[in-house]
Amino acid sequence: MKLRISDLIYLEGVNHLNISLAEQSHIKGLAYIVETTFHLACPEDSNRDLQSTYISKHLSADNFSQLLNSKSHRVWVAIEGKEPVGLAVMDAVTSDLAMLSKLYILPSHQGKGVAAELYKTVLHYVKSSGFKKLNLSVFSGNSKAKSFYKKQGFILIKTCDFIMETETHEDHIYELSVV
Repeated sequence: MKLRISDLIYLEGVNHLNISLAEQSHIKGLAYIVETTFHLACPEDSNRDLQSTYISKHLSADNFSQLLNSKSHRVWVAIEGKEPVGLAVMDAVTSDLAMLSKLYILPSHQGKGVAAELYKTVLHYVKSSGFKKLNLSVFSGNSKAKSFYKKQGFILIKTCDFIMETETHEDHIYELSVV
């Protein structure tokens, strides 16, 4: 879904935010967003070198290129001016279940409504594509993200381990019924 100029979103503190499906030209910007923000979603005592290794293996520009070419994934990018400032990735798990696997916003744009607009875009796609549920996983200690998702109506359904190289973190799995 590509927005027209007339569909641009104006948010407090953000000029001309455009949310669209990501393209190959956005790959480096997507990788930069993750490199800049991934550590913010990790436990404070998590090893920064292990985080960097995880990013290079699972969240690199090459990984985003693969996601863009995947039939079971959708990648959206939030652009201010010409710069990517946020991203969202949805995985089609089954015909009924979608997973919001990534939602990252540059620190300079957090708290300005960018995450909410990306989330609304994903939710609209999920509903219009016939999925019945939307799940996501978040680090159990990430109170800011958990609060955001609870405000959107997500409910905690279980916990799971998130393996990041040699570290194991507890994640919370949230679910939203979209029917």
